[in-house]
Amino acid sequence: MGNNNKDEEFRFPFSSFVGSRIGNFLQIAFRCGFDLEYTRRAILSLIIAIILEPFRWINRGIRFVTMPRGKKAAPPWFIVGYWRSGTTLMHQLLSEDPDFYYVTTFQTIFPELMFFQRPLKWVVQFFMPRRRPVDHLKLSLDDAQEEEIALANLFPYSFYHFLYFPNDYKNARDRSLYLDRMPPKRRQRWLRVYNRMILDAQKNKGGKRLLSKSPANTFRIKQLKEYYPGPKFIYLYRDPYSVLSSLNLFFTEVVKGVGFREIPNDEFNKCLLDLFIRMDEEYEKVKNDIGEENLVEVRFEDFIKAPLDTVVKIYEQFGETPSPDVVEKIKDRLAEYKGHKPGHYTIPPEIISLVNENLGDYLNKKGYEKVGSR
Repeated sequence: MGNNNKDEEFRFPFSSFVGSRIGNFLQIAFRCGFDLEYTRRAILSLIIAIILEPFRWINRGIRFVTMPRGKKAAPPWFIVGYWRSGTTLMHQLLSEDPDFYYVTTFQTIFPELMFFQRPLKWVVQFFMPRRRPVDHLKLSLDDAQEEEIALANLFPYSFYHFLYFPNDYKNARDRSLYLDRMPPKRRQRWLRVYNRMILDAQKNKGGKRLLSKSPANTFRIKQLKEYYPGPKFIYLYRDPYSVLSSLNLFFTEVVKGVGFREIPNDEFNKCLLDLFIRMDEEYEKVKNDIGEENLVEVRFEDFIKAPLDTVVKIYEQFGETPSPDVVEKIKDRLAEYKGHKPGHYTIPPEIISLVNENLGDYLNKKGYEKVGSR
């Protein structure tokens, strides 16, 4: 798997899988195994997960008494599209609108310990890097975060088990991404767990509606559209040469930072290509059923040139207008990024070959030029 030089190592003595239920942890771990170099992290993570288990039960009891049951969240805004296509920046900018609530970084790591945030935040901040790998965007336990990380800790059907055990790609893909292929009871369980997580986020942040960011949800648009009446979808895309190269670096650093297994880089790239092709196929199947009033497609290269204008246009296409206060908050957030220098990378020849051999039709469809082999 690839390498990337950074000012700060994205490394932890334990994994973010410590927030998982013990049964979930052991089920995935026994199926996938551990690489020898990650044995210490695996043992430490399991010990911490065992220590936290009683607190999870206490949290569940408090939640059972205090949280409404059977309630669905208000129609959300879903940010979807392939990883490294600008979904994180879009999520952060829209999160400046106080009408939105969202899953935080803390909730993704400890989704069933929300009533113990203060002491756990105090501990975790000593181990948490200040920046994400590759793009070096700021990391904060209170920032908007991708909810698939929380799902990996909640039950056995999350694609992000792939980040802990990349050798188990096919299982992670088939068990979690295709909700329409799940047995009905498992699908309903997935939706209940997802909605419960959303309601916890609302109680934590306040606000009227969910702002969701999860590339994996690109596979689940049909089911989410049926479960939440009237949702809005923001789909981002980017040239596949850059997106696959960047994702290789990003996922590699995440796996090395919190995972337990590795796979050869060429095999890893094939997994990412397979994921790209399958995601595009699923999106093309459902996009016409969403409705123009509920879908915005955003080209990364345009978004990054004019982020504020892009966000305002999204509101307008959804029949809304951001308040002046929200616009100012977005401007302030963008000002924080002035002078920001993301990690630099070159597109390796193997990515060029994979894209040229497999994604010619996609390049033509999206208006990207084919890069010559080197």
